Amino acid sequence: DLQYNQAITPGAKIMFAVWSEVNGQDDLIWYTADSNGHAIAKYTGTYGLYNIHTYQNLNGQMKGLNGRTIDVPKPSAKVSIVKASDTTYKVTVSDVPAYITSIQLPTWTEKGGQDDIQWYGTTYNSDGTFTKTFSVAEHNFESGKYNVHYYGISSVTNTLTGLGGTSFNCDYQFGDIAITAQMGATGIEITMPQEIAKVANVSHAVWSKVRGQDDLKWYSDTTGHVVAPYTGDYGTYHVHTYANVNGKMICIGATSLDIPKPSAKVSIVKESGTTYKVIVSDVPAYITSIQLPIWTEKGGQDDIQWYGTTYNSDGTFTKTFSVAEHNFESGKYNVHYYGISSVTNTLTGLGGTSFNCDYQFGDIAITAQMGATGIEIMMPQDIAKVANVSHAVWSEVKGQDDLKWYSDTTGHVVAPYTGDYGTYHVHTYANVNGKMICIGATSLDIPKPEVTVHIDKVTDYSAKITVTDVPIYIHDIQLPTWTSKNNQDDIKWYHATKQADGSYVYTFYAKNHRFESGHYNVHVYGTSEVTHSFVCLSGSDGIDLIFDESLTNPTVTVQN
Repeated sequence: DLQYNQAITPGAKIMFAVWSEVNGQDDLIWYTADSNGHAIAKYTGTYGLYNIHTYQNLNGQMKGLNGRTIDVPKPSAKVSIVKASDTTYKVTVSDVPAYITSIQLPTWTEKGGQDDIQWYGTTYNSDGTFTKTFSVAEHNFESGKYNVHYYGISSVTNTLTGLGGTSFNCDYQFGDIAITAQMGATGIEITMPQEIAKVANVSHAVWSKVRGQDDLKWYSDTTGHVVAPYTGDYGTYHVHTYANVNGKMICIGATSLDIPKPSAKVSIVKESGTTYKVIVSDVPAYITSIQLPIWTEKGGQDDIQWYGTTYNSDGTFTKTFSVAEHNFESGKYNVHYYGISSVTNTLTGLGGTSFNCDYQFGDIAITAQMGATGIEIMMPQDIAKVANVSHAVWSEVKGQDDLKWYSDTTGHVVAPYTGDYGTYHVHTYANVNGKMICIGATSLDIPKPEVTVHIDKVTDYSAKITVTDVPIYIHDIQLPTWTSKNNQDDIKWYHATKQADGSYVYTFYAKNHRFESGHYNVHVYGTSEVTHSFVCLSGSDGIDLIFDESLTNPTVTVQN
């Protein structure tokens, strides 16, 4: 790397004459620097002293500026080897000359000569070192003396050049490879170091202790993770791991594990007046789903339901069920729990329990409230969905002459008003095995409509009408407005605008009433969804708008 650091004469070029001391100037090369005085001179194939003479070329006239030498030493490096794991070693090559562009590591064991030699490439690091981590799996899992030489590609000679060599003792022994086997959802999960599985042609022999090796199977492993399906037995499973070394299978590890017979725990908590939550916990990994046959003691299993469950992130399986699915019966409930086992591929009983259900009439939250177009009836959706529910609705006026039935499958029904104000009754029934049983009753009052009217003066010629406390079943508020003068000859029916807070407002102007000064009368009407009629809701005190009519309604006289 050549750099001329002095000022360069305008119009001049800087040139460098470079040659090695070996064989005189037979390899001399001239290099022209760039405008900044910089050039790169190639190595010419020899180590040792290089001569560098610097010249100025100005209009073809060469002028020597300076001369110097630089030594390019023959290549060498240092190496260190550390144990990275029970089966891997890390080689670090340091103090590498800048002209060495890559490092290779021929590595082999003393045993058998160079029959296991591997030429490893290395990784260049920001600190100038070259590193490589290798596994004993790449050397037939042999222990003892390992030889490590290190070579580099030299930019000086453009050849692969030996830099040095060393050796170390590998203490690998059977059992050093971390091979684990654990119970999985669909089989035995076998894990081992990936770098070994990748190169050692690994196979796992897996069998259950029951009946010896009648169910032994081999599983190839190139990734460090294999799932060996269960073979139908609980108890002890053996896993022996082999590597194919030069056509010979050698055992590199052995382990075993126990697959216990399935069991689980269950808890039942009351969620609401009509629902219970079943929680199944401590479920073995090989149980992939849980089913819950549930029935009441009353009538045997006439109401049995097989419920599926939901798997949760904490490993539990849960299901919330309703008494509606069991004829609304109280008393003793039986809960058994079964699971699909990946070991035997069968539905397997895990246990059973019972609890007392204290459901009684009135526990179902059924509400009825005044709505815009009718009585809004609400109840738990889970009951409406399964219990074949119907609501009987009627007004107290004239008994049940207006009774109507409303089917409910969603937990929300609107029963239209029947024309009467006052008390409405709502009785809720479920069809249980063809028999209608009452599961709830409520009532509500639909009051006759009353409103509040406020009239505020805005200007001398206008006023704002605000109608509040409007029942939800009233809409289309209209405001007949007129002056006291000449009766209702100027009456106007104004449509009020509904506001976000439920009130209705309208601002009227004297100009729409012939600019008459005096008292203005305002009444309030609206459409009732109860009676399906347009009804008077309120009168009011009205408001006085007093002003000089001559200023607003002038008389025009034409004179000749």
